[in-house]
Amino acid sequence: MKLNEWNNAIEYANTVCETLKTKGYNVKPSAYTMYDGRKGINLSMLDNQLTVFEQYSSGIHSNILDFKNSIDRLATRIVNECWI
Repeated sequence: MKLNEWNNAIEYANTVCETLKTKGYNVKPSAYTMYDGRKGINLSMLDNQLTVFEQYSSGIHSNILDFKNSIDRLATRIVNECWI
């Protein structure tokens, strides 16, 4: 994955988190790196103390479309599993 694709994936995760925040979910994206250097994105549901209540991981993908699909699935899981 190229740097500009990775930056687009992170930006997309930010956009999804902002949309979830408008619905009352306090969600923050962050990147993680596997032992072999491959990268993924976490969406972390925060509690009122701003500590991680639940964390959802995108998995490792080689293109932006797969990252976007994974992030969309994570957003759906957050809405279904973390009732507000």
